[in-house]
Amino acid sequence: MLKKLLTASLLLISSSLLKAQQNVGIGTLTPSTDAILDLSSTTKGLLAPRVTSAERIAMAAASNGLFVYDTDQNKFFYWNAT
Repeated sequence: MLKKLLTASLLLISSSLLKAQQNVGIGTLTPSTDAILDLSSTTKGLLAPRVTSAERIAMAAASNGLFVYDTDQNKFFYWNAT
């Protein structure tokens, strides 16, 4: 009986922990519930992946929403359905 109670308790705790990992906060202890990643800083920024134009063009089958910085053109690019 004790073994079943312990197993049930561990399963309940495990499922609670899994639900708690719905979003991640960096620089904050309370990430926004509507964001999967919440970055917060007053002294640092987000550094996007940097690629050359040739590398960006080679990503022909990129996922919608993929975001990169083209170092040859000094511009940000993102992919959409069109």
